[in-house]
Amino acid sequence: MSLKIEHLDEQGYQLQAVLQHEELVPFIQDIFKKPNVITRLFILLNIALLAWLLGWMVYEMVAQDRSFGWVLIQLGLGILLILPVIPLHEWLHGMAYKLLGAQKVNYTANFKKFYFTAQAHHFIVGENGFYWLAFTPFVMINSMIIALMF
Repeated sequence: MSLKIEHLDEQGYQLQAVLQHEELVPFIQDIFKKPNVITRLFILLNIALLAWLLGWMVYEMVAQDRSFGWVLIQLGLGILLILPVIPLHEWLHGMAYKLLGAQKVNYTANFKKFYFTAQAHHFIVGENGFYWLAFTPFVMINSMIIALMF
């Protein structure tokens, strides 16, 4: 049985937050301040990715005798190539919503402010569902990138 917004009080739940788009970043920052395995693993994996990127840059410049400009051009090309991943990222959020039981998922894009969303209005996500929803794109896209590297 999935919970409905109008029945939350009867189940003993209390509304903790109603967020506008511009309030999402501070909300997520608060989530990352909570010490738990999932958020710490996410941070650790991002630090490892950054360390790998810096190591690659040093390797290219020292061992492969590449110029710093060449490394920056490669990095810029990589960033341009990753831009099409944004719709995939939001689609994966949408699929996670569907797997969690959402009936309808809406997608929005604001190119002026450069944000993109997948939304399931009036769909309640508990703590475990929130983690699945948040980390599905990270796990799936990074798994695809690692597979493509080999």
